[in-house]
Amino acid sequence: SDTSHVVGRDVEMDALMHEFDRAVRGKGRLVAISADAGMGKTRLMDEFLRQLADRDQPVRVGRGRCSERLAGTEAYLPVLEALDSLQQNEQLGSLSRLIRALAPSWYVQIMPPSDNESSAERLAADTVSGSQERLKREIGMLLEEVARMSPVVLCFDDVHWADPSTTDLMGYLARRIDSTRLMIIATARPSELAQTKHAFLPMKLDLLSRGMCREITPASLRIEDVARYLALRFSEHSFPAAFSSILHDRTEGNPLFMSDLVRDL
Repeated sequence: SDTSHVVGRDVEMDALMHEFDRAVRGKGRLVAISADAGMGKTRLMDEFLRQLADRDQPVRVGRGRCSERLAGTEAYLPVLEALDSLQQNEQLGSLSRLIRALAPSWYVQIMPPSDNESSAERLAADTVSGSQERLKREIGMLLEEVARMSPVVLCFDDVHWADPSTTDLMGYLARRIDSTRLMIIATARPSELAQTKHAFLPMKLDLLSRGMCREITPASLRIEDVARYLALRFSEHSFPAAFSSILHDRTEGNPLFMSDLVRDL
């Protein structure tokens, strides 16, 4: 699935870029991308990160995915994954020393101690009993420090499957990043959140009311978006004029259905 074929998302992309520029100025917020299955939430996030990379601006990106299979059982798994990918992004220098110094409880999770590193073993023993408050405080301090060096974007996919600890941590961070160069993006399906009475829903509403969150809701594609998609995908096509309209009617403008139908045809 080629990200160059993202269509009908200019308004949403502008909103994401606006939020990133705010974060660069030290006014970070949580951005919730809310839409049901097939509406292109992850594709929008991928395209945003691609455009950020094209800007040639120093930025660190960490990304974690909440899993349906684990659906809330493994505490902090998406956060550990995001920290790990933040650390993999080595063009701005190594982060592991900073993680070790400021967030030792997290460090031992993403950096398994080597056999000859007794200090790491001591660190592990010391942090096994780390309380939730301590974990939140550590990662808060770490991200503040990292964001001083360069803006940080943390992405969490599918938070309708997030475990309670991860949800709680996202709320904790969102309430303290309004003077930090940190942007948090979370994708979620509203119907799934409502169905499971997920804690992210009331948390998001609370943050929205305080101006600490912005919600972006990708809309269905219009007929002209479908026509543009066809033009991008088949640059010299000679489809009949009504083809875009038929595709649009059949799929009701759902991006995933539309691209799947085109591929099947």
